[in-house]
Amino acid sequence: MTVQHYLYSVRHGPTTMILQRYKPIKFAMGFSQNATSDFEKEKEYDISTPIVINVSAEDKSSVEYTIMARKSRGGNSAVIVSDTQKDIIPLFHQEAFFQNINTVLDKAYKADVPIYYIMLSSLKGFDAWNLPDQLHYYDNGVIVDKGDTVDAFETTNLHKEFLLKDIDTVYVTGVSSLGCVLGTTKGAHSRGYRVILVEDAHDEPEGYRTAESVEKCNIRVANGEFAQLQAAQDVVF
Repeated sequence: MTVQHYLYSVRHGPTTMILQRYKPIKFAMGFSQNATSDFEKEKEYDISTPIVINVSAEDKSSVEYTIMARKSRGGNSAVIVSDTQKDIIPLFHQEAFFQNINTVLDKAYKADVPIYYIMLSSLKGFDAWNLPDQLHYYDNGVIVDKGDTVDAFETTNLHKEFLLKDIDTVYVTGVSSLGCVLGTTKGAHSRGYRVILVEDAHDEPEGYRTAESVEKCNIRVANGEFAQLQAAQDVVF
């Protein structure tokens, strides 16, 4: 098994790093101490363009890490709309949800901030896969198919694209609060992004959990300290 991961480097120069001084790559995915990797210790690597490092575990599984330098600090923003497809309607707070998420999308479009509409690929081929009529879609929007995972980064090239576009701040919105919204928020944080969960622009479909899921998600995020909470009206790009 090989999984691809894209990481920002911890820089030791504008575009170079010495991998022995980088955080232990072989432990990043929970491999044992007997895991091996193919990088050369003490060698200085040019990471102005991506380099790939392979890490192998005793069970023969492996992970490929693509590492590259962050182009700048205080970089760009992106908005993630998680799993907001026709299949999710009705929602517990449907009217307020669409009003708030559209407020964020309108602001993003006017500020030329890219919007990524994450779509469950299992619904493809059915009308349920499409975006609901209530949701604003703009021509700077990117449709991203993902598998049935709660983390939008896990089975997509989203992280790679964010690296190449120098995106360092991610605004998370969409459905469902305690599922893919929470999972994507954690996933963005674990990959080094500044994460803002728009606290009133995510919701739970009726029949999934309960109407209190929105507040439970916000509390988990606040207690876990892996994202900031911000109301839709307060979002400024």
